Amino acid sequence: MADTDGPVATHFTLPPRATTLVTLAVVFLGCALRLVWAMHGHLSPTGGESDAIARALAEGRGFADAFGPGSGPTAHLMPLTPLPTAAA
Repeated sequence: MADTDGPVATHFTLPPRATTLVTLAVVFLGCALRLVWAMHGHLSPTGGESDAIARALAEGRGFADAFGPGSGPTAHLMPLTPLPTAAA
């Protein structure tokens, strides 16, 4: 006969402060890994429009040259897309 009064499975939950700290740690780790990836040369000169805009931003030419050097200002991508890459 089955034992119906046995232990009941419970869900493990973190306190709200710990959940916030874990979330912030994961976000920070993701940003740090992205910057390390970019700084170690994983951005190719022909890496696409986002990389071309990031390169222009890093070189002080503004939000420009999405389709190659000299192609001028662009609104091809959202403004926040190339900023993390340009910061690296």
